Amino acid sequence: MATKQTTHKTKAKTAKKVVKESSNEPSFLQVVFGSFYSTLRSQKLWVSIGVTICILSILLAVSFVSNIQLGYADQANLEEGLPVAAKNSVGRMGAIISDYFMAKCFGLCAFFIPIFTFCLGLKAIGASKVILRKCFVQCVLWLVWGSVALSVVSYHLADFTHLRLTFPLGGEHGEEVRKYLELQIGVAGTLTLLGVLALCYVIYFSSKAVIFLRTLLN
Repeated sequence: MATKQTTHKTKAKTAKKVVKESSNEPSFLQVVFGSFYSTLRSQKLWVSIGVTICILSILLAVSFVSNIQLGYADQANLEEGLPVAAKNSVGRMGAIISDYFMAKCFGLCAFFIPIFTFCLGLKAIGASKVILRKCFVQCVLWLVWGSVALSVVSYHLADFTHLRLTFPLGGEHGEEVRKYLELQIGVAGTLTLLGVLALCYVIYFSSKAVIFLRTLLN
């Protein structure tokens, strides 16, 4: 009788061990998501992504520069959709992308797009101490404010037709915002608003500007 009880106890302990071991084994989802999470934490992955972003940013900047120099040669072909080799240094794709960002969007201020993406790539690599949030905010502010300012300058203060650019200096965004502001508050009001926004930007992002203003006012 005692032998039977011992046998039952041994079997019960063995069953408990099997249950514990089976419960400790990771499930299929845990294995999949665990490997995915470890891949995301891999330094090699982020270095590869960062290098790719940096290279694409440089190519984007090169296409912008090429669009300034040779955009007039590609404009007719792009508008008519002709399958002709583009003069842009980054090819037809570079001509299309640069025309979109510079003509349809922000003009010369479109350069702040590859500047930000390049900083993003450096941050992914871990080779930059730049504060990404601050860089993003500054680049967006320059995109919006700068395109409008360039539109005002090119329309009222200077003539840049000799540059043979295929886009307004401030792009379509700058032109539309300038027209709206001038319709609502006039040219003087637009210039004043741009000046106040520029002053607020300098005060917010530069402690030296605050010290200078205090010294000047005192």
